[in-house]
This record gives sequence, C-alpha cells and structure tokens, in this order.
Amino acid sequence: MTKKVFLFLATLFCCIGMFAQNVEDSGNGLKRGFRGIAELGYEVAINDNGDNSPILNLSGGYQLNSYVFLGAGIGLRHYNDNDKTSVPIFFNFRSDFVNTKVNPFVDVKLGLSPSYSRGFGSVGMGCRFKVGEKLGLSVSAGFEVQDLENKEDHSEDCGIYLDYMGGAFIKMGVDF
Repeated sequence: MTKKVFLFLATLFCCIGMFAQNVEDSGNGLKRGFRGIAELGYEVAINDNGDNSPILNLSGGYQLNSYVFLGAGIGLRHYNDNDKTSVPIFFNFRSDFVNTKVNPFVDVKLGLSPSYSRGFGSVGMGCRFKVGEKLGLSVSAGFEVQDLENKEDHSEDCGIYLDYMGGAFIKMGVDF
C-alpha cells in the first residue's frame, strides 16, 4: 500500500514539474507602489428612483503587486432631474487579470454617501491601456447602487423606509 502511495505522489510531482512554467515579468504591467486613479463618466438610471448623472471619481492607494490595487477615494455625482448632489466616500479594490500592456480588470467600490444617501456600491469591468512607464488610460462599464432613506407617512414602519437608486455607467480613466 505504501509503495502505491509513494508511486502516486512521485508521479504527481513529476507531472507538476513537467508542466511548471517560469513566467518572467515582461515589465509591461503595473509596478508596486502608490497609484492614483481619476475617472470621468456618465450613469444612466435603471430603476424608478434613479436619475442620470455625470460621474467623477478620484482614488489613491497602493498597488500591492501587478494584479491587486487597494485604496480609498471620493466621488461626485449631480443628479440632473432632481437637482441633487451626492459625494460618495469609498474603499476601492481593483484587480488586473494579466500583466501586459493591455490589462482587463474588475473594479469594486464600497462605501457611504452621507450627503445624499446611505450605502454606496459600484462594480465595473474594463480594460487598461499602458501609455507610459507609470501612466495608463482605461475604459470601463458596470453598475452603481446607492441606498436612499425616504421619509413618508407609513404607519407600519414609523414613517421611514429604505429604497435604492441604481444605474449603469460607462467611465474613462487615467492612472498614474
């Protein structure tokens, strides 16, 4: 029995060794260190409570490796129909899938928007294009949601109920 287990493990490690690859950093992707991201875009409402809005996001944080960025940021939204402004404050997580001159990525922002609503969340996917040694341009699309606190006379919940507004967005960005 031990011979069979030993033979199985030896075969497994030999197979792993045969298929292992030495992947060198091509130098085309993101480097460790501080990174700033500025995004400009437009959001289109997808529910009855939503409203169209231009989007401005500024994030700063640390690029942990070629694939993971963690940071924090602040945004600005001005809702056209109801003439209100939202200033979301959020944590920003971005993950690049490959380390090349063209990087597809996923971007998640979670936080609060104290000026207009309660919770804030944004999820997007896009592509980053390397322009210079520490400069990149990106385009992304996704969805954004904000919780709303509406005060109306509802006897069953003391006059306050929670709702949300959501929208689909497209953004262009620059990182440095």
